[in-house]
Amino acid sequence: MAGSLFPRVVAGAVLLCVFGAAAEAAQVTRAIRNVQVLPAQGAASAAKAGTPVPDGAALRTGPDARAELTFSDRTVTRLGGKTILRVKASARDLHLEEGAVLFHAPRQARGARIATGTITAAITGTTGLVERFGTAYFKLLVLEGTARVFVPKLGESVLVTAGQMLISKPDARVLPEPVHFNIEHLYRTSLLTRREFAPLPSHDAILQAIRKQKSDPKLLETNLIIYGRGTLVNLVESTPTPAAAKPPTSPARAGKR
Repeated sequence: MAGSLFPRVVAGAVLLCVFGAAAEAAQVTRAIRNVQVLPAQGAASAAKAGTPVPDGAALRTGPDARAELTFSDRTVTRLGGKTILRVKASARDLHLEEGAVLFHAPRQARGARIATGTITAAITGTTGLVERFGTAYFKLLVLEGTARVFVPKLGESVLVTAGQMLISKPDARVLPEPVHFNIEHLYRTSLLTRREFAPLPSHDAILQAIRKQKSDPKLLETNLIIYGRGTLVNLVESTPTPAAAKPPTSPARAGKR
């Protein structure tokens, strides 16, 4: 889709989450490989399905590990490998210290925020991914719905809608405008949406967002891809098919979806 950036997020993606009013925080509903609960005080302990994550605690995943948290309002948050996500259910806040998270916050949820560095994202009725790597970058991608990204106390605020991505420094004081990415490609390739996890409650809404994006005549395909985590944009040369190598018999609108 033209004039758009279509990243391929293959590794676990980051993101945020929303919780409801329950102060009991969250419960681990999927643990793949090395997953630990880090209490506010005390030693870390191994986590498995059914393990509670109390208010103030964090969930940490090892390399190649993944995990899923489910809240009482049916908000779902999935962690990629090498991720630390701290839960503050009493304030309905999440703090992404490092790594990648996918979130789904249902419309009936009271809303929530995820903070990382100086940036906070507020969402409700939204599904997306968030990544943070040290002081290098913060990245938010919205699969369906709308997220509001803002810098508290500065009044800086940006709306990020379905099919848009925002990349910034975690300590940003000014936010850039979002760019477009290919929702379908990300949804199909992310490790946090594969068969080892149940389908997201927002699956139908994501498919609707994909159809809407494909029908937008203003968007054209590019060969720009972000592999896995990070912000490095790669230019990929497309391999022509035998049919594409032949002269077209009728006018073609190359790149239109």
